[in-house]
Amino acid sequence: MKIYRRLLLVFLLGIGLTYAVVAYQVDAIMQPVQQPTPVLTLPTVTLQPVTITRADGLMLAGWLAPSANGKTFILQHGYAANSADLLPIAAMLTRQGYGVLLYDFHGHGNSAVAPVTLGLTEVQDTQAAVAFLRSTPQTATDQLGILGVSMGGATALLASVDLPALEVIITDSAFADVRNEVAVGIAVKTPLPGKPLDKVFIQLAEWQTGISLSAIRPVDVIADLSPRPVLIIQGAADARVYPYNGTDLYAAAKAPKSYWLAPTGDHAKLYEADPAAYEATVVNFLNENWP
Repeated sequence: MKIYRRLLLVFLLGIGLTYAVVAYQVDAIMQPVQQPTPVLTLPTVTLQPVTITRADGLMLAGWLAPSANGKTFILQHGYAANSADLLPIAAMLTRQGYGVLLYDFHGHGNSAVAPVTLGLTEVQDTQAAVAFLRSTPQTATDQLGILGVSMGGATALLASVDLPALEVIITDSAFADVRNEVAVGIAVKTPLPGKPLDKVFIQLAEWQTGISLSAIRPVDVIADLSPRPVLIIQGAADARVYPYNGTDLYAAAKAPKSYWLAPTGDHAKLYEADPAAYEATVVNFLNENWP
């Protein structure tokens, strides 16, 4: 009998320890270490530091380069990153005459501290960026597009549904359903197995935060963006957001839509892997769909 009690005690302790580890990871994910964004510069245009204020008063750090062609892109970085990561893409777009607004999501870079929700409340950041451009004389009449990488791409899809001012949407390394990424994240960031702990993580995360992870499903809303053109870029070698995310998004989208599976490059680093191919893909898509 004592053996069974000891086994039961060990089992309960194991369950308790597992929940404690997962709960710690939930907190860590919602509060990533903020990497300060350095001074941002581009080779051919000047980036002007700006402050973007959300409807709830939260302050976001941003950088604006006006357009030469009357079209401006909002650029959104990925999780635990900042706007410095998007400088190569910003340089590519400005070379083509587009304006760019880079900004740090809340809880990232130089923006205000607030819980990170992997795309759910980040939608409010996108809304604030659009409102800023519409209220700024330099960009008030510009046509607007958005390009987001990883979490920034998923957020772009979620936000654009209710932001018709965004006429063209480009995603790079975006996930289709955040729940499918939980197991991958656990395996990458902890010594624990991704499955079946992904179900435990989701339950704890929703209980701790009140956030429904089932609401963070860009694949459910991408069809609603039509007839606005969408370009989905995904990496064939991405070990963080697997390639099926791109095919799932493309299958769910309606025309006009384009898909490029980049043959090389790490997660969120597809431009750096092949700048010429990346630029050609984006420029051709824009020339065809946003002349």
